[in-house]
Amino acid sequence: MWRIAILMFVFIYPRTVHATGACDSNPCLNGALCEPASYDSNSFQCETNCPSNCYGQQCETCVAASCACASNPCQNGATCELASYDSSSFQCEMNCPSNCYGQQCEVCVPAASVCASCPSGFTQAVPGSCFAISPGSYSFIDADAYCISVGGRLATVNDATEDYEIRRVLGDGTEYMPFWIGSGDPNSIGAYTWIDGSSSTYSTREHISGYCCTILKLGYMAPPLQWFLFQCIEAYQAMCRLPCGASGACASNPCQNGATCELASYDSSSFQCETNCPSNCYGQLCEVCVPAASVCASCPSGFTQAVPGSCFAISPGSYSFIDADAYCISVGGRLATVNDATEDYEIRRVLGDGTEYMPFWIGSGDPNSIGAYTWIDGSSSTYSTREHISGYCCTILKLGYMAPPLQWFLFQCIEAYQAMCRLNCGSSK
Repeated sequence: MWRIAILMFVFIYPRTVHATGACDSNPCLNGALCEPASYDSNSFQCETNCPSNCYGQQCETCVAASCACASNPCQNGATCELASYDSSSFQCEMNCPSNCYGQQCEVCVPAASVCASCPSGFTQAVPGSCFAISPGSYSFIDADAYCISVGGRLATVNDATEDYEIRRVLGDGTEYMPFWIGSGDPNSIGAYTWIDGSSSTYSTREHISGYCCTILKLGYMAPPLQWFLFQCIEAYQAMCRLPCGASGACASNPCQNGATCELASYDSSSFQCETNCPSNCYGQLCEVCVPAASVCASCPSGFTQAVPGSCFAISPGSYSFIDADAYCISVGGRLATVNDATEDYEIRRVLGDGTEYMPFWIGSGDPNSIGAYTWIDGSSSTYSTREHISGYCCTILKLGYMAPPLQWFLFQCIEAYQAMCRLNCGSSK
């Protein structure tokens, strides 16, 4: 009789799953394999071999795979499965030919268009194009500069099928990470264009006044595949795109105005467009040109024309900020004003070697601690890459920093550094 009682007890009171020896009770269902939980070694998970239409800690809840796949949506021989990012949707990744893509594996390109490989750090998200995410965060313009430095441009997205595929391959469908893509109106002229010159008219953004550059958030997989507008000066990671087979910094033919692309003398992973760049043009892409008459015929002894129309020199001695400007005045100039990112790049390229991080005073500061940075020569330039630090009021440019953003640094105005002087073309003491 006692044996019957024990058996009745066993059937009436089934075993429960305990954290200790979590897999001893074989808790997983539907063919899933029990393993210690990745988040808690005293618990378990049933992820391995759990069918794609099932979920739950014990792989106990299943939906009919036919729900999402009932209409046999996949094309070109692909197999329908529940989407990895949404169990109520589907994906056609399995058995989709390598030259086809899209949620239904519906768009195919010639097989010859498929990339044999992508450069290190890049992934082929769309057949024929390699994509990468920058490790750092930048403004919209500096994000494109980063992409150029690795051989591509901020990504163009040509249609909804590409949009879906980029999100599926580069994201996990759950984490809403924002990245710059190449559509924007950074100069606020009222027209959105692709920064690489593409004629694509595809867009899912809505205009918001004052927010002019475009973010794609990986994680948003449900239609419409929404884009978002942010202020162009905000800092986000870049989504870069380069053509299939392209590799190296010159792959995207970035140079303009007849200049020849070469590996940068300061960084073999970047490029420069110095050779054959006309003397009245400058910038990493040789993209900014001034009238030829503006070019200096010559500069005073000890000065170098770093930007067409202006001569620059470095003082032999070190001074406080105010005394550094006094030195520049004594040789016919002023502490240097830097008007924009293109000038900033060119000054660093011409005066530095891209490797030695030498600090020099430039003309931006607040030496009287009144809470307003101004250019000591009275310039109205608003360009700046510094961050305010209380008690550090005068600006240092360190030659050697060539990667965007071209950072400036604040130091105490009484510290002693060499002066970077600038004078107008044709000026002399």
